[in-house]
Amino acid sequence: MHIALCAVATSLFLVLGLPLAHADTAFSNFGPEFARDQTTGVIVSGDEGEFGERIAGLQFTAGVTGTFDRLWIAASAKDNGRPNDGLRLTLTSDNSDLPGDALESLVLNDVCYVDFECPNGQLYSLYAANTTELVQGTTYWLVATSDLAAADFTWYLTSEQNPGLVYLENGFVGTFPFNFPPALRIDVIADTGGGELPEPALPLLLAMLVVVGRVTRSLRR
Repeated sequence: MHIALCAVATSLFLVLGLPLAHADTAFSNFGPEFARDQTTGVIVSGDEGEFGERIAGLQFTAGVTGTFDRLWIAASAKDNGRPNDGLRLTLTSDNSDLPGDALESLVLNDVCYVDFECPNGQLYSLYAANTTELVQGTTYWLVATSDLAAADFTWYLTSEQNPGLVYLENGFVGTFPFNFPPALRIDVIADTGGGELPEPALPLLLAMLVVVGRVTRSLRR
């Protein structure tokens, strides 16, 4: 009985040619095992924040094609009675080395307070909605903003020398080459291939099921 069921499963898998999907890293500037600068970062805050409104973004190029699945950053929140919710991370297209159209947006809440919870920040990961396709060799941006006017966040830098374009907006707009830009990793779900059911495969599958049925009946006797 178990042999017959295994045969059915194997036959379905082989005949249908189901696509295999796996997580892959499209971009990362973290050091080994998510190593990063634990003391230095860029400030992201709302217009009533301690540092005034600050927006930060990192330009990156996708190394593989796949569906945007997960992002990783190192971050912390400033205390002083300020909120620690609403760090918005938006994936955008590239527009002449500036962030372009928004493709997908995620919000990180309950960020640890650097003053007493995580003196060196903390690693965070957020899952995406799996609706955005990233294309190998295409340039994108990950832009950090504050949803709350009074919130202040720090997005920590990578510990690896890895020049990248960083966009900062605090009364001005521009892009700057940083030897140690904010730490970011982008994972995608990559399709390893597979195919649709070819027309001749359906009769073959039916024939296999008939054979398996006969084997099952004989095993019961």
